[in-house]
Amino acid sequence: MFMEGVFIGKIIILLLLSFFTAVSHAHAEKNVSIEQLITQAKPGQTVVVPSGVYKGPLTIDKPVILRAEPGAILEGNGTGNVLTIAADKVTVEGLTIRNSGQDVTAHDAGILIQGNDVIVRNNSIQNTLFGIHLDRSSACFVSDNFIVGDKKASVARRGNGIQITAGGKHTIERNQLAEVQDGVYFDQTVHNTVRQNTVKNSRYGYHVMFSDNNRIVSNVTEDSVIGAMVMSANSIEVQDNVFRDQLDVQGCGLFLYDVQNGLVKGNKLLNNTTGITMDTVQGTLLQKNLIAYNAMGVKREGDIEATHLTKNAFVANVRQIGGDTDWLTEVWSWQAQGNYWDDYKGWDFNKDGIGDGAYRMADDMLKAFEGNPLLGIFYAGPLHQLMDQIASAYPVVDEYPLMSIPLTE
Repeated sequence: MFMEGVFIGKIIILLLLSFFTAVSHAHAEKNVSIEQLITQAKPGQTVVVPSGVYKGPLTIDKPVILRAEPGAILEGNGTGNVLTIAADKVTVEGLTIRNSGQDVTAHDAGILIQGNDVIVRNNSIQNTLFGIHLDRSSACFVSDNFIVGDKKASVARRGNGIQITAGGKHTIERNQLAEVQDGVYFDQTVHNTVRQNTVKNSRYGYHVMFSDNNRIVSNVTEDSVIGAMVMSANSIEVQDNVFRDQLDVQGCGLFLYDVQNGLVKGNKLLNNTTGITMDTVQGTLLQKNLIAYNAMGVKREGDIEATHLTKNAFVANVRQIGGDTDWLTEVWSWQAQGNYWDDYKGWDFNKDGIGDGAYRMADDMLKAFEGNPLLGIFYAGPLHQLMDQIASAYPVVDEYPLMSIPLTE
């Protein structure tokens, strides 16, 4: 009797386990649509989508976890959004999404997120106008997605990879974006963190418009027009990013326009037409950035007020500084700490790490003399005087030039 009771007890436990497994996961059967699975699912349930092509568009209107197996594809019909997430606390992962509409004004997208606390990760989005559009939502997590736009379309006819419209407090991380207009676009949104993403072959990697208190950290942009375009923003942090190979005629690693109270720190601006461009910048600190191998290191196009460059390294740029020449000396240092200039020829007799003389952009004629001593016959002559006049048009002075490249923290 005892053994019989144990046997019956095991059967009951197995039945209960099977019941709870069935409750927590809904699997698609043959000819069952994703809509039917979601309709049958309870809030919080995991819906497993097997390999296969499923017709869109699809709307998720309850909090479920949509987990796609490899080979699961949601195919749009070429109009509107392919997937709309209209509920809070939804998770979508592992799905291939393609074939949205092409209406720019409607922001047709692979995924439209209108809910809060949504997780979208490990999805592949192809042949859509916009990749992911977070529309007036908050506290969403978008990570590890692969989004590629239409390479054949002109940049002006592409949508953005990830667009954030209003709302905020999102985390956007480790996404790979290519052939889009702008990689991540901020539109009147606040308190977002965008980190460890990569944007290639697009217009702007990260584009901030009328958006405050955002963080752009540890991202990469390459082979685009501008690495990061920050416009009309307050309290923006741009830190530890790599912006390289923006070699368009307007190419720029980082463009700051109408920016207040920003922090630009620890970035690498490499091999761009211009490393950093500034226009109407106030109360911003640019610190410990590596500005190297650019045609021009830093360019000024407008007013700069209460803004300082300190502990940056200017290395192997064709020209260190350009644009509007009316720089204030105080811009080039902060708390008696200037910048490192690879063409600075001064001395440091007291060994405090700061040059004993101020840095002025190197005399072009002197550079030529160093490269070819035979040109010394022109020294102090009319040609040299002409070169001095040209150089005097750039009266940029760093009163506290650093003798070595500062280490990052």
